Amino acid sequence: MPFEKFSVLSTPEETLRSWQRKLEYLFNKNLDDDNVTSSSLTLGTAQVKASNIDFGTGANQVDASDIPTIDASSYFVGANVELNLQQLGSTILNLPAENVKVVDAGSYFISTSVEGVLQEIGSTLLNISSTNIGEISSTKVTIVDVGGYYVSGNVEAALQEIGYLITNTTANITLASSNQGYIICDATIGITVTLPAITGNTKLWYSIRNINTGTVTIDPATTDLIDGTTSFDLYQDESLSLINTGLQWREG
Repeated sequence: MPFEKFSVLSTPEETLRSWQRKLEYLFNKNLDDDNVTSSSLTLGTAQVKASNIDFGTGANQVDASDIPTIDASSYFVGANVELNLQQLGSTILNLPAENVKVVDAGSYFISTSVEGVLQEIGSTLLNISSTNIGEISSTKVTIVDVGGYYVSGNVEAALQEIGYLITNTTANITLASSNQGYIICDATIGITVTLPAITGNTKLWYSIRNINTGTVTIDPATTDLIDGTTSFDLYQDESLSLINTGLQWREG
């Protein structure tokens, strides 16, 4: 059968039957796989799945440059697998940072690309004190105050609130949040210490002490109260600690 001379048959049907017999013979023959090489296969226009190709090992492996590609959408310049892989590698090496996405599981950044994240980090570094690059000013570090314990929104101011400030006065004084701490009144005549408004100044505290002979009148702002009263007097060597609860001043 494989050696019969090809001759033109009288009808197309007979020609097809002849070729069918030849193909059946070839496929039914017990072929030695080791004698089949890619150079002996003509695929034509039929596409072959990569998963169906046995590339073998060592000398039997198929070179990527010998595998043509069909690039229907014209993504690649090259016409084979080797050239396409080289093009992909070159593209990845030159990929702009703004096109590389980041997965920010901790929500540290606003941006979603490497370029944007680097800009955020750079902006933060620019605000580090130039006198000591190893330190970040605590005023630059913001805090998340879920419980509303602090008036301020950064570490420096919050630490000042935790600590205390001593304010000395010999005359009338209107307190502010910056005076939070100890108020020492040293007057021989009566003076008034006016408290800040409760609204917008929650969590403030003062410890007011009278160390002289003049009476110290503690006066809340407008209609605010101190434990239900409109004012409170301190005589010599007396003191009063006050906490702003957000509704009125309470003795601490």
